[in-house]
Amino acid sequence: MKRGYFILVVIFMVSCESYIYDEIDLENVFGVESAVEDKVYSYSEFAGFQGEGYIFNEYILTEETVSNFLKSTSKDTFPKKDEYKSKWELINWKKGLVLNDNIINMLSVFEGDTSNEDLQNQLEGLKDNIGTPNNYYSLFYKGSIEEPYSIELLIINPDNRSFWVVNIVT
Repeated sequence: MKRGYFILVVIFMVSCESYIYDEIDLENVFGVESAVEDKVYSYSEFAGFQGEGYIFNEYILTEETVSNFLKSTSKDTFPKKDEYKSKWELINWKKGLVLNDNIINMLSVFEGDTSNEDLQNQLEGLKDNIGTPNNYYSLFYKGSIEEPYSIELLIINPDNRSFWVVNIVT
């Protein structure tokens, strides 16, 4: 019996860890052929079998990906919803500051783990970049925009080619 539970936990963890953006995902997000140069940081924590949890990933995009994204005229039609997010609301790519303090406040779920210094440093880096008007952001959310209860926040800083994916599902 213990062996069965162990196998279920391993399968669950492997399926959760696969939540990493690949080139096909990026093309559905950016609307242009895309590639990651480097995966800088990854953090995930899951609370149950219903998909509740937190994901924080930072990538460095290739120069070509960022250049193609900036030239693209299809920002108002991307990202595309996948099957998982079909019932989520979507804000397509916008340039500038993230529009809602409630979205920023949701990032506090990561502040609870103060023993994880790397996570805290990455979170501070993201917060610094959120305040940059040259950034682009997109947002999937559940609930109202004023009081979302689940989000997937996507942020690109074209200046340093950083791309963040923050997923908070409660």
